[in-house]
Amino acid sequence: MLRRFVALPLGLLAGVALASCSSSTAAISIGPNFNTLSLYVTNSTQNAISIYPPNPNSGTAPINQIGGSSTQLNGPQYDTFDPSKRLYVSNYNAGTTIGSITVYASQATGNVLPVAAISGSATTIGSARGIAVDLAGNIYLANVSNPPFFTSSILIFPPGSTGNTAPGAISGTLTGLNGPVGLAVDPSARVYAANAGAGTIGIFSPNSSGNVAPLITIGGPMTTLNTPTGLSLDPAGNIYVTDVATSKILIFAASVVTSKNGNVPPMMTIGGNLTQLSNPTDVKVDSANRIYVCNGNGKILVFPPATSGNLNIAPSAVITPPGNVIGLAFSP
Repeated sequence: MLRRFVALPLGLLAGVALASCSSSTAAISIGPNFNTLSLYVTNSTQNAISIYPPNPNSGTAPINQIGGSSTQLNGPQYDTFDPSKRLYVSNYNAGTTIGSITVYASQATGNVLPVAAISGSATTIGSARGIAVDLAGNIYLANVSNPPFFTSSILIFPPGSTGNTAPGAISGTLTGLNGPVGLAVDPSARVYAANAGAGTIGIFSPNSSGNVAPLITIGGPMTTLNTPTGLSLDPAGNIYVTDVATSKILIFAASVVTSKNGNVPPMMTIGGNLTQLSNPTDVKVDSANRIYVCNGNGKILVFPPATSGNLNIAPSAVITPPGNVIGLAFSP
């Protein structure tokens, strides 16, 4: 059960305002996108996925998008890719309390049908949040069920799932799940969940299911975690998390996973007036370890690779999307 209500930025978890027009005057081509490491951003204003070229800078506009009635996008929240380069999007529209997962073929753009859509009462999807796919193709979804129960869980759908499919789940009092938002899976299939309602990050052993305790929980006063939302891992296994309440990026060393103490300080914190961070919702790291953040003011902020210490630094780029953005992912 949710321990406390978490107020998050407009468009994130609490519903979306769907629109068919763009606030950008930049032309958007509809065609195949062959570039690896392109940036895919969920755009709740346009009810679309905006696609940027690799290494976008402050003046870069989207070059493609996935959007239109055929896509079945319905309040896109977070996105990710599987090893076959298919794109997975979590959707939630609070106006209808309908949650779903839509899956798109590699390089899909335009008003395209998804290759799979997971929705229906058997799925138990409510407020769909962070999404991740492991190397075997299992699909993980951070989920909070619709009123009146608000049950927190990680739903697990087998590879190739579509339609009204019943999932497995990590759920129950032992899990410590409390308003999970950000989600990641490492190459060993450990599952990482940012608990916005508890101020913790729960890390679960591979093949976890049911009412199981995490392998370790990152939390406590030394962590400075308050309301973690977006979460991702870099190739070294370091853990990046956005905190929507403190408007910071916290980075924890990979070694915390095998330690017995989760009350540890982050190895690096980005925050302060120079950063322009304001209610950030998601974070990802590119192949050069540059840090990309979806900001609550509708911008995408880019920061240099992590080092150590507490940094109040200006972003190296500020990207202005044509709408409200929530989640982001890099194409493999």
